[in-house]
Amino acid sequence: KQPLIFDDAGISNDYKFGFDTYGNTLDSGNQVIKYKGDWDTFYGGIAYSLNGDGDSLVDNGDGTAGEDGQQQLDMNIGVRFANVDLAAFYSTGHDSTDNDAYSTDNSAYIVQAKYNIDAFQLGAFYSNETIDSSDGHSMSDLTHYGLSGIYSMNAWNFGLGWGTVQNNLDYKGFADKAGVDQERNDYYANVAYAFTSNIQSYVEVGYSDEDNSEIGYIVG
Repeated sequence: KQPLIFDDAGISNDYKFGFDTYGNTLDSGNQVIKYKGDWDTFYGGIAYSLNGDGDSLVDNGDGTAGEDGQQQLDMNIGVRFANVDLAAFYSTGHDSTDNDAYSTDNSAYIVQAKYNIDAFQLGAFYSNETIDSSDGHSMSDLTHYGLSGIYSMNAWNFGLGWGTVQNNLDYKGFADKAGVDQERNDYYANVAYAFTSNIQSYVEVGYSDEDNSEIGYIVG
């Protein structure tokens, strides 16, 4: 699949146990038209994901099977100045692959910043993504935000990150949603050593306060 512009978003330097900058927004497609440009201080891009080319089992009624009812348009714009990198992303889409009489519309935005000072890189982001159905119901409304930090010392890199996901839907009156977590916090810490520009070794630990979650670690 070809990545969309949203795939470029993110401030984390994790290897496995990072946090979500977004969760439900399409960031790749089988048939994509994309343009990206970089003009030193400014940069940006736009991409459009066309109808699918046969990866799904949905019958299109014309002898083909694919995600003919799914489209996604996304874009970003960024600026660099005085060791700061600011960027904004926006995505909007429509999905009617499962049923022509029922469809969903989604939209999302991300605002992120990175700041480099000496051996440190600091990052912060805020995002929101929503999915609404054609019958007028809000199916998903998620807010994400987080912070990250990297310290580099010769061939060593030390990273820390924290991210939060907030569910903004009101489940009052829905017995089957009782006990649903409205917020989740994710954390990670890692240490990496670069032997060459293409070879490195790392250790990472991650934790989430979501129910039934445990501390994870990975060595690579």
